[in-house]
Amino acid sequence: MSSLLDRIKLSGALGNKKTNDSHSLASTLTDESLLEEMKKREEDSVSRFPLEVFPSYLKPLIANFLEDKEIEPCFIGTTMLAAMSTAIGSGLKVQFGTFREKVNIYTCLVGYTSSGKSLVSDPFFRPLKEIEKANERAKEEAQRNAMEDENDKDEWKPIDKSGTLMVSGTTTAALVDLLAQNPRGFCADFDEFVSWFQDMKRIKTNADAVSVFTQFWNSSYDHRVDRKRERFLIPAETLFITMFGGTQPDLLHNFFDDKKAEQGFTQRFLFAFQRVYTVAEPDIFAIEREDLYNTWNDLIHKTYKTYNVYSHGTNGTLFRVERVGLKVYDEWRKEARKWADNGVNASDRSTRMGIYGKLKQYCVRFAGILHAMNLFENPNYRINKDIPISEWQGIGTSIPDNHIIPSGTVRKATMLCTYFLHSNYFAHQYTSNVSQIPPEIIEFAATLKALKYNQKAVAMALGKSRPTIKKWIVKYQKMYPQLFKI
Repeated sequence: MSSLLDRIKLSGALGNKKTNDSHSLASTLTDESLLEEMKKREEDSVSRFPLEVFPSYLKPLIANFLEDKEIEPCFIGTTMLAAMSTAIGSGLKVQFGTFREKVNIYTCLVGYTSSGKSLVSDPFFRPLKEIEKANERAKEEAQRNAMEDENDKDEWKPIDKSGTLMVSGTTTAALVDLLAQNPRGFCADFDEFVSWFQDMKRIKTNADAVSVFTQFWNSSYDHRVDRKRERFLIPAETLFITMFGGTQPDLLHNFFDDKKAEQGFTQRFLFAFQRVYTVAEPDIFAIEREDLYNTWNDLIHKTYKTYNVYSHGTNGTLFRVERVGLKVYDEWRKEARKWADNGVNASDRSTRMGIYGKLKQYCVRFAGILHAMNLFENPNYRINKDIPISEWQGIGTSIPDNHIIPSGTVRKATMLCTYFLHSNYFAHQYTSNVSQIPPEIIEFAATLKALKYNQKAVAMALGKSRPTIKKWIVKYQKMYPQLFKI
C-alpha cells in the first residue's frame, strides 16, 4: 500500500534530476515530517465518506463494490449521487423554508490512474445510457414511420438530440445547444476534467465556459443565446446540468487557475478524495451479482419515469422539508458557520466561507436525492403531479405525505455536507499548502530564491539546461505561486 509521498516520488516531478550534494539546498520539510503530515491530513481532513446515508436496499450493492472491487467509499457514494441526480433531472424542486433548489450537482473524483474511477462509474451510469439508447431508437422509429406516411423516403432529416442523458467530449456551445433540446437536462461526463479546461483555452467557443457553467449550477434566470444565425432561450425552470468526472491529485491545481475560484466555479464542485493511494484490485474470482445491479437499474429507470419532463417551462414535482427537518438543517448550518469563521487569517476565512456558502445549498439537493431514493423502497411509491407547484405556497399548505422530506433524511444530508465541507477545504489546501508540494519542487524554489532567480546559476546547481530551468519556472510558479514569493 503506497502513501501519497511514494506516489509523488514515482511521478518524478522534476524528471531525472542530476544534483550535486554540494549545490543541493535542503527542502523545508524532511521526508519523515512530510510523510507524517500527509498521513495526518489523510486521516483528519479527508474523512471517510458516510455510505450509511443510503437506503438499506442498496447496502448489498455498496458492500459488493467495497469488498469485491476494493473501490474507495467516496467514489461509490459520489457516483451514486451524480447518477441519481441525472435520473431525476429538472423534474424535481426541493423547498427549504422560503427557497427552492434543483438537484443538479458538480462532482470530481480525485485519484491516481487505476484508482477505480471507471470501475465505479460504468455500472452506476449504465442504466442512464440504456435509457438514452431506448430514447434514440424510439425517435428513429417515429421518424421512419413519419417518412413512410409521407411517402418521402429520399429525405432523411437529422435526428433531434432530445432524450440525451450522458454527454462527453464536446464544446461549451454544443452543451448549451443540447440543454435547449433537453428540458429535463443531462450529465456532462468528463473522464479527465483537465482536457476540458485545456479546450477552454484552445477553442474560441469555449472561452466563456467558466462563467456559463457557474451560472448553470443554480440559475434563477432564463439563459438567452444570441448568435449570428440563431437566437433561443432556455427557461430557468428546466435549465439542468450535472457534472461528473475525475482528475489526478497532481492536476488538481487546474481547478484553481485562470480565475476559476475567483468566479465561484471551483466552489461549486464536490471533491471526493482517494484516502488510500493504491491501485484498485477487483477480485477476478468473484461472481458478478446481477441481482444487486438489477436493484440499482430498477431505481434509475423508475426515477427517470417518475420525474420526467417533456417540455421547457414545466414545473415538475416539489418536495418540502418538514419543520423538524428545518431545525436539523439550521443546527448544522450554525456549526458549519463556526467552522467557516474559524479560519487562521482573512484569506483562509474567505476560502471557508466560499465552501460553506455552496454546501448550504447542496444540503437541500442532497435531501431531495436521498428522499427520492427512499421513496423507491415504499411499495406505494407514487408522486402526485396533479397539484401545481404554484398552489404549494406557505408552510401550512397541505401536500402529499410522500412529498415531505423527514428530518432523518435531512440529517443524512448534513452528514454528506460535513464530508464535502472538509474534502473541498482539503482540495484548496492541497493546491496551496507547501507541505503538500513535492520536495523536489520545494528544493527547486528554494534554490531559485537563494540564487536570486539567476537562471544560469540555478541550471549549474541542478545540472540542467537554462531552457529547462525557464520552463520549470513558468510551470511551477503557476502551480504553486505561494512557494515562489520572495
